[in-house]
Amino acid sequence: MGGKDEFGSKAWAVQFNGTHERFTDNAGNVHEASVPAAAQGKRCIGRHGEWSLMLDVLTNECFLLASTWQTQTQMIPLPPLPHPPRLDLIFNCAISSQEDSRTVMLGVCRDRSLLYCHPNDTHWSRLPIDDDELDGGIFGYQGKIYALGIEFLLVVDAASSPPVVERSSIELPTPTPSNSAYRAYVVESCGDLFLVRSYLFGILCDVVGLEVYRWNPSQDAWHPVHSIGDRTFFLGRNCSVISSATRAGTQPNCIHLLRPFCDGIGLYTVSLDDMTISLNRLEEFDDDEEEEEDQNAVFWAIPIWSMHQQEAVQMPLSPHSFLQKKSNSISQINSLPQVNKKKEQLKNEEGHDKNIVCLSKELAQWSDLCTDLLELLVSKISFIDFLHLKAVCKQWRSLSSRIIQDSKILPLLLTTQPGRNDTLEVFDMVSKSKYSINVSIPPPASEDDTGASQILHFAKNGWLVLSRGNRSFFLVNPLKNSSDDNVIVLPPMDSLDFKGITFSSVPESPDFVVLAVESVPNGTLTTVKTWRIGDKDWQEVCFENDVPFYMASHNPVFFQGEFYCLDVNARLGAINADTMDWSDLDELHPIGDDGELLSYEYRYSHLMEWKGELVLLFMDCGAQDVSMSMFKLDQSQMTWSVLDDLKDGVVFSDRKNVVARSPPPGEDHLCNKIFVPNFTETGRRDHAFYCLEKKQYVPCLYGLKEPINALWFEPNLDYLH
Repeated sequence: MGGKDEFGSKAWAVQFNGTHERFTDNAGNVHEASVPAAAQGKRCIGRHGEWSLMLDVLTNECFLLASTWQTQTQMIPLPPLPHPPRLDLIFNCAISSQEDSRTVMLGVCRDRSLLYCHPNDTHWSRLPIDDDELDGGIFGYQGKIYALGIEFLLVVDAASSPPVVERSSIELPTPTPSNSAYRAYVVESCGDLFLVRSYLFGILCDVVGLEVYRWNPSQDAWHPVHSIGDRTFFLGRNCSVISSATRAGTQPNCIHLLRPFCDGIGLYTVSLDDMTISLNRLEEFDDDEEEEEDQNAVFWAIPIWSMHQQEAVQMPLSPHSFLQKKSNSISQINSLPQVNKKKEQLKNEEGHDKNIVCLSKELAQWSDLCTDLLELLVSKISFIDFLHLKAVCKQWRSLSSRIIQDSKILPLLLTTQPGRNDTLEVFDMVSKSKYSINVSIPPPASEDDTGASQILHFAKNGWLVLSRGNRSFFLVNPLKNSSDDNVIVLPPMDSLDFKGITFSSVPESPDFVVLAVESVPNGTLTTVKTWRIGDKDWQEVCFENDVPFYMASHNPVFFQGEFYCLDVNARLGAINADTMDWSDLDELHPIGDDGELLSYEYRYSHLMEWKGELVLLFMDCGAQDVSMSMFKLDQSQMTWSVLDDLKDGVVFSDRKNVVARSPPPGEDHLCNKIFVPNFTETGRRDHAFYCLEKKQYVPCLYGLKEPINALWFEPNLDYLH
């Protein structure tokens, strides 16, 4: 096997099982090749370009092995590793060049030195690292080796003898949010240095978000970018870049990540065009040998001829250029001065945007339509179209929102546009259309948050909580008619141990209070913060837990006058915001397997109120048979009981929030379903749902797109009068 014709120029995920290499592309095509006899039974512990670093786990002997698609097998002996390595901590290797004088370096997580050697050395040597420890990511480029630490990027001059740390002061940008687990990668393309940070959830390390930065040497700083142009990044234990996706036939402006999967290997694909993420599962080797740590390591392989044929590409002049592909928009929905489809038509016909006065004159005759006829029309249209209807003219703005109360109103899915902090995207499930809302968010309270993207946290009663960076939080009503009071700036808040945020009612209510909760990882300390209109700062109280309360990442629910918090074992804590008392309801039996208590998150957990009862929703992540389950609280017995169905209700759940409601009239087919942000685009955009009756997703979640940073939002029609 081998050769250009068989492999083409695409990227392949490669696995070793001791006797064969298996190559899998993102379309599921598989090739297998036998490894040379001398390499059989060995483990691959790193890969750089065409070379794999192989290890004999019995003798610690090492060698470099060229890809089996080469016409001639090449093996380069290396000295044995100095001690039995922890294979789960070896992230990757880097090679300074393809010449005989190459330096091979090994990136080992948590280590405070780099292991390196040359092909003719008798032993590996150590290059100490000051004031940091390795995070694993490492690659070589033009005689330099770049290694990621926890706080800094290290630059090593591998051409000198011995290698020296040339620079250790390239500080990495602060993670956002700072309390999230992440895996960072550093790659080079056409002379540009990129840092990619993927954010992870739970013990299964499900990829839930992503940030990209480019190094600006003139300013000695990392700058966030929202497009990588015609490039495709392939990230994992090793990293590769196709610099001209158009030429190579890969998807441009796209990032592929290989991650361990609970039942295999996961391939996450992030499209920066629409900021969506999708997951597919790669097949593993069948291996009769006893499973070992890191047995299923997988690496990227891109044929060297593919990389050589790439042409240099330039980044877009505007980092937001990909955001110009929207089909519909609402410019400043609070005033709604135009109908967008008409505006888009004028724009296409005449090549530029029309003045709003011209558009208003053209549509003026619609004001003569009888209001009674309009009210008959309203019950047949979607919520977004109702907003468009009110925007046509002054007479129509007087249409009461009461006439749409019983029409087809479903929660809207909100997403953000990276780099455009004045815009929220809205998807309406009824009209199957996507729109944009302009919101005027004030500058962040902390200078460290300047330029940071928005993160959506919680929505209720037509208001939502969003943050920018790690300290700046806002309460926003994106549909409120008055733009003067549709944004409330909350005091700065440190989000290091942040777990969730919520509020009791609308801001106009006398009992309105915002509540945020924090918890340290070992569960011994819970912090409660409250804020009311007129407060300058958060009111904060810390509670020590005699029994660890491992708080789940969730938004507390306001239920019967108190805020209820959830831990990962389904235990509850109650907070009285007036007295600032915290009580752990230890008489409530946890939900778990064999009574074993967990100290980590392996599923998403939500609390919600449904018809006067407290309901718990679990959503598994990262598993092939991913499922949802619901429980309701029996307050008299203080036990959770299984809730098998919701025959008179429909639920909308995302990674942060959950909304339960009765279906609109005539839409009973929505009952007993839990809709999620994941969607398919087969002619139109349709969202997946979990069927409580069949206990399965429709359709299967593999391959579906999920918007990053998405939140279900239920409009409050009282603000539309």
